[in-house]
Amino acid sequence: KARIEEGLKARDDFDQAMRAEAEVRRARLKKASKSVRTTNSHGVRVDQYILKKGGIVSCTTAISSNSPAIFNCDGDV
Repeated sequence: KARIEEGLKARDDFDQAMRAEAEVRRARLKKASKSVRTTNSHGVRVDQYILKKGGIVSCTTAISSNSPAIFNCDGDV
């Protein structure tokens, strides 16, 4: 039982770390952007950050029932 609880805690800690990192990246991208366009289709959220310095960074957030949401971007600021 203790091993199961350890595994669940490790999973929850990992999930929290992933969420925190995604929020930091989102905030950094939003600050560097003049606008953001968000769409959602079939469980995949797409955020397009139109940067003040020019260019677009597209990020996807895939939702799965058995794993944490994954936030992937094709660039950074």
